[in-house]
Amino acid sequence: MRGRVVRILAGVCWVDDGAREWPCKVRKRLLKSSRTFPIAVGDTVVFEPVGAEGVVTARLQRKTKLSREAAGDRGVEQVIAANIDQVVVVASVRLPPLSFTAIDRLLVSAESGGLASLVCINKVDLGGEEDAERARALYERVHYRVVLTSARTGQGIEALRAELRDKVSVFAGESGVGKSSILMAIQPGLKLVTREVSTATERGRHATTHVSLLKLSFGGYVLDTPGITHFKNYNIKPADLQLCFPEFAEWAARCRFRNCLHRNEPGCAVSEAARTDAIPAARYASYLEILGSIIERQRPDWETRKIGQRSI
Repeated sequence: MRGRVVRILAGVCWVDDGAREWPCKVRKRLLKSSRTFPIAVGDTVVFEPVGAEGVVTARLQRKTKLSREAAGDRGVEQVIAANIDQVVVVASVRLPPLSFTAIDRLLVSAESGGLASLVCINKVDLGGEEDAERARALYERVHYRVVLTSARTGQGIEALRAELRDKVSVFAGESGVGKSSILMAIQPGLKLVTREVSTATERGRHATTHVSLLKLSFGGYVLDTPGITHFKNYNIKPADLQLCFPEFAEWAARCRFRNCLHRNEPGCAVSEAARTDAIPAARYASYLEILGSIIERQRPDWETRKIGQRSI
């Protein structure tokens, strides 16, 4: 039988075959094929019914995916969601404070996975209208769709519904930005857990503890994901990061060197465009920060190698 994985709890996949949901374990052979759990919410799988339960025997090829580097396991991919149409990157204008780099890390992963993106700036009812409008102008300037929302007042909720209709969307963002609250405003009746953000630290705590695929009454599906505190982009080479910033393309073609990384190389047209605001300075700053983290993670651990050589 075939079905779609709608949630995963304690190693058990809940598979919807269109008629009912089956709690399924994963065959050991499949588990051993990956360093992380081989199934993600949204996957289409083959399973064998065993009484009222089942066993997942195969995962069909994914059309799309949103992934990150597994926490504490450098170079290992963790797939957050599979077979989705778009990523809704949720950020808040206050509590926690707006972070362009946090938004851009998720946009980079969406671009890398060939996924459409929508930027949702939430909690506009808390003030900071200028910051929210600045964020809207920034991302619309580089051709992303942007919606400003307030789960509390309902601002922007209808516009967001229109963007979600008849699509499979994954909501992703830092802890405390209000992903679950927005979803409950979009479709009242969803039973999702929410938590207040600490006013002392301005940081949220995880309210959602696992990924769930939720059916929308007006058409489509959404995946609510746990808040991401430290998102690391997976398997993006330093030279390829610029491809995830589409606005760089025109200027990168004018750089003096073909292998320019757009940092401090002489004759770099991208850095010059950022200096003159032909490229938004905030986006360029995010690019440099993400590039630095990628280079640092992919650099050989020379200290470990030296210790090993001495031990020999």
